[in-house]
This record gives sequence, C-alpha cells and structure tokens, in this order.
Amino acid sequence: MDIPWISITGVRTIEDIYIIDRAIKNTNTNIPTICNFCGSYKRLKDFSIEGEHSCSIHQLVDIGSHMPKSFKGKIGLHFSPNVNGCFCDDCVEYVNLMQKYFEIVQLTIVSLWPDLKELALLKSKLKIDLIVQIPLYKIKHIDSAEIRQRILSYVDIATAFIFDTSGGNGIEHDVEKTLEIILPFIKVFSDKTCIAGGLNKNNVFSVTQKVLKKGILCAVDAQSSFLQKGIIHYENVAGFLVQYNKSLQEINGR
Repeated sequence: MDIPWISITGVRTIEDIYIIDRAIKNTNTNIPTICNFCGSYKRLKDFSIEGEHSCSIHQLVDIGSHMPKSFKGKIGLHFSPNVNGCFCDDCVEYVNLMQKYFEIVQLTIVSLWPDLKELALLKSKLKIDLIVQIPLYKIKHIDSAEIRQRILSYVDIATAFIFDTSGGNGIEHDVEKTLEIILPFIKVFSDKTCIAGGLNKNNVFSVTQKVLKKGILCAVDAQSSFLQKGIIHYENVAGFLVQYNKSLQEINGR
C-alpha cells in the first residue's frame, strides 16, 4: 500500500470498528485508514490471553463475524514473535487464521532487528504488505551507521518502516531527535516512512508538518494511549483524521 496511510493500533472490539468507520466517513478521509489488531506468539498459542491494547484470538473471531459490510477502513495485524527468532510459521498461521474473517492488507513485525531470512521467507509466503517496526526508544544509543546498515538490509523486503518512539506508552515524539536518526538515510526509503509513538489529535499536525517539510511523505500511527485503557473515543479518532488530512493538504498547497 502506497504511503500516506493512517493506522490505528490497539483495536479490540466491534464497537471500536464502528467508531472508526463513522469517523472515516464523517471526516471524508480518503487516505487508507488501517485498524491494527495486536497479537503475539504467546497469544497465538493461548487463545484466552489478551492485553490492554491487544486481543485474544477469540475476540478477533467475534469481531470478524460482526464486521459492517460498509466498513471503509482496512485491517492490519501486529505480531510480536517468539524470542527464539523463528517467527515465519507463526505469522503465517496467524494471518491465515485471521483471513477467514478479514481482508488483511498488512502485517507489522514488532521485534528488535528481526531475522532477515525469516522476513524474506515470510514475504514469499504472504501476499500482503510487510511492515518492520523500528523501536527508536531501544536504538537511540546505537551508532547511526550501524542503524543505517541494518535498516537498509530490510529495504527490499519491507513495504514500510514504522519508527516508534515509545513502544505503546504514549510518549510524544521529540521530532528533532527522530529526524536526526532517520535523515542520514531517508533518501533510501523516503517513500517507506511511518511515524508512531505519542501522536494524537493535538500534535499530529505539528509533528507531521516538520517531517513533510523535509520532503518526507510519511504515514502515521495514532497514539495507543488515546484509546484510554482500550476504549476508543470518536472525538479522538475524528480529530486525528482531520488534523492529519489538514497537514497533507497544507503541504500540497490545497
């Protein structure tokens, strides 16, 4: 899927889906808006486990059976692999299970430097976009040349890179520090950038303006903490969509 797109991570209920669907329609948002369900190796093996921003498999199956036919959003999956690094088969199992209920458009691998061979194998088995999440909060002390080398090794496999500042705790972006990390190699994947971590209706305009003015067309992932312990509010979603649309329109001179 071409950038820009918007993702809302931490969707947990069918009510969340209806709220997001209403926000997309009422704000006339034409940018692809992806509802991301979070899963993990542990949750895949134990159907009863869920977390603050994630679903058990049983919850996902229930959502899938009640999806509105007119839903204008798209569905993505986040997957945190098992620590042993062999995650391809688990991801394929997860996606195949979910595709019985949803049209899955992308899979995000949430792992610090996932194994390259596993990613390549995964890409060969799945016909959906593959996203690699880069945890800036974990690599801020790593030499930029090493970061560049590692990320570049994924360029031919990943559809996009999500640069996450905070790992789901709602910490807002320090834009200057973020740009300091990604600008040395932004030309290589300027069309593959998604920013996540602390983005909400109050700051998404100012943050994306600073990025867009650098010539970087970015996708955005909405702050999981605006879900307020797993509860999505219409005003927060609609406000986020309005402000990101406004940011893109201003850059495009419309």
